[in-house]
Amino acid sequence: MTLIEVLIAGIILFISISAISLVARTKILNQQKLMRATETSYLAEYSADIVKYHLMYTQIRDGEIKIANRSYQWQASVDKSARPRRVLDESEGAHNQDLLLLYRVTIGSADTKDIVLEYSELIWEMP
Repeated sequence: MTLIEVLIAGIILFISISAISLVARTKILNQQKLMRATETSYLAEYSADIVKYHLMYTQIRDGEIKIANRSYQWQASVDKSARPRRVLDESEGAHNQDLLLLYRVTIGSADTKDIVLEYSELIWEMP
């Protein structure tokens, strides 16, 4: 082999190594992104029922959720409230005591205090 052939072979080798490392790095980053998205969606699905139960049946508006050895803090605050409209004409004396409450629920990591998830929950309160 001549020197030029060795140089060309070396260049081709380094190009292929850099391309393979770029593909591997992209794969690792996409796997990490998928893992975070999966954890967040599982947290949303798991916590929605717990939070809704507390908002509907108890006076608790914050708490802690533990999933897979991780702790999350949740907090709910009333964003908007309104009386539901049951009849078209309110002048007919239809006074209702029900209340629609729109809560803003934030879930954050207990360790870093970063917000992981935020959503709204609508609750119909009947006295």
